[in-house]
Amino acid sequence: MEITYENEHLEKLINNYGELKKKYGEEIAYKLQKRLVEIDSAPNLNVMKSGPPHFRHKLKGNRNSQYAIDITRKYKLIIIPMDGDDKEALSTVTRIKIIEISNHYE
Repeated sequence: MEITYENEHLEKLINNYGELKKKYGEEIAYKLQKRLVEIDSAPNLNVMKSGPPHFRHKLKGNRNSQYAIDITRKYKLIIIPMDGDDKEALSTVTRIKIIEISNHYE
């Protein structure tokens, strides 16, 4: 899948292991990098399952066009599908935009 980013700052942070480790700690940095490899290797968003280990799920309310993918139970990647015939049909989504790394409990 093609990955884009909400802004240049987020892109630099996510693609710099040292900065990720400083900001989030080694466990989150490692797991985020692992999740990015999985996303990059996936042919479409549907492959990122709604069950373990990804726990991909659609958000609600003012975030209803967004999805979350677990980094850990506490931290999530918040993404937006960027293509596809029907963004609800996740098997057609091959491009996503990462908009934030969210600490679910803050």
